[in-house]
Amino acid sequence: MTRETYQLTNQAAQIYESQKVPAMFRPLAEATVNLIQVDATDHVLDVACGTGILARVVGEKFPGIQRLVGSDLNQGMLDVARTLTAAESYKSEWYAADVGSLPFDSQTFSICFCQQGLQFFPDKEKALSEVHRVIKPDGRLVLSVWSEISPLFAILAEALEQHIGTAIAERSLAPFAFRNQEHIENLLTGAGFTDHKIHTLTVERRIGPAYDSIPAEIAGNPVGVEVAEQGPKVLDLIVQRVINNLSSYRAGEGFSIPQTTFLFETWAGTPR
Repeated sequence: MTRETYQLTNQAAQIYESQKVPAMFRPLAEATVNLIQVDATDHVLDVACGTGILARVVGEKFPGIQRLVGSDLNQGMLDVARTLTAAESYKSEWYAADVGSLPFDSQTFSICFCQQGLQFFPDKEKALSEVHRVIKPDGRLVLSVWSEISPLFAILAEALEQHIGTAIAERSLAPFAFRNQEHIENLLTGAGFTDHKIHTLTVERRIGPAYDSIPAEIAGNPVGVEVAEQGPKVLDLIVQRVINNLSSYRAGEGFSIPQTTFLFETWAGTPR
């Protein structure tokens, strides 16, 4: 997470972990690690790691990995990550850090992952240049950015526009606001990365019983606090509209909603 989102309390970070990670970010992390070649000799950095789900998936798959590090601006997220990994067999390190000023020596890591973080960085050029600095010359950056707006959030934005206003509806789509493939490639090239490979992944966002999961999804959105300030009656209207318009994605008591992402694999220097 970064300053353009919000600083989460530990309670909010726990909600993020219990709601969003199993619904979306663990499936995406698993699909990423299954696609990208990683081995136990790698030194891995998960930047803008949140509660560390991508690093945790790497640690689960490669418990003897040489080094496993997560960094995030949000201390609440890192506190959850530390708690979740305290008893694991793999060793992990967690650092509170701005992506524009990472506390690591140059050419430290062989792989850096950044799962759905780039769109929130206020200075993307500086952030990518700093990530490039800490990657070894033959190392890689693996970066995912949503390639299209999720049906869930398109429907939520419509409901927010109707019941609150256009500005808040537009802000709710911040996670999907940076999806121009050519622009991202140009940013990577400008930061010194080469030989970009672009994969496309689609994973199912699985969420539970509607009247529990939809309010939780709203609460975890960048505009969640503003929605809550409108009071329970407005929230109920928004939730009901979202549930009605998501009917085609029903899966039992909940929903299964596809989300598609770009996955950029790019090298800091010469590919191996």
